[in-house]
Amino acid sequence: MAQERTHEQVLAEEQQRHLHEIAEAKNVSLLRAKLIQQSARIGLIFSIVATWLFQTGYVTIKAVNHPEILTDVEKFTALILITGGLVAVLVMKLWPENE
Repeated sequence: MAQERTHEQVLAEEQQRHLHEIAEAKNVSLLRAKLIQQSARIGLIFSIVATWLFQTGYVTIKAVNHPEILTDVEKFTALILITGGLVAVLVMKLWPENE
């Protein structure tokens, strides 16, 4: 009977080890998924900010080259500030959180 019990203990240990390996594999998969998600968020943030900077620069250069656009400087400045605020809100919503 002592051998049967030992055999049962060995089987229980192997099963426990197997369950532990499965849990570790799930943790690695979750960490990998979080890393991919954060990388995608940072890439999206970078592209949004870069696009806004490019468009702001383009509009500013066009305005400097065509002074008639600058007849209403307040609207021009407001447009840049409003779009900048929208970009800031998007960045804050997309920013990866530390968990």
